[in-house]
Amino acid sequence: MMNVLFDTNIILDGLLKRQPWAEDARLVWQASTDGKIRVYIASLSLVTVFYVSVNQLKPRLGRADAVKRAYEDVQICLDAFQICTVERQTLEQALTLPREDFEDNVQAACAIAANIDAIITRDVKFKGGPMKVMTVTALIKQLKLH
Repeated sequence: MMNVLFDTNIILDGLLKRQPWAEDARLVWQASTDGKIRVYIASLSLVTVFYVSVNQLKPRLGRADAVKRAYEDVQICLDAFQICTVERQTLEQALTLPREDFEDNVQAACAIAANIDAIITRDVKFKGGPMKVMTVTALIKQLKLH
């Protein structure tokens, strides 16, 4: 089974049903549920999931309901995915990776520490250093999910 790390954008696309990416996110989440892949996320992604969920849902739901839903979204992730922890060593390794985006570096360092096969993202600028980086579309094609 392939071990993959979902970049935060994939998680948010699935949880918030962001268009036009929601269907691709649903397909790869379902592949995880079906046991076709094992999905990991970096622990720092949960903080971003909470923050973005609250801010995107607040205009429609109001602050209290948006916060409630954001906590539910975090729990969904905890139930669905393996968690790669961010520790001092992870952060130090992230500093050594040659890139412009520290958050991406931390994601890549988490993936390296957990022996992940590939990082799955829709961020075309994501460079995984020594990590293999795949688009969601490429993973869908590889797993023959369409």
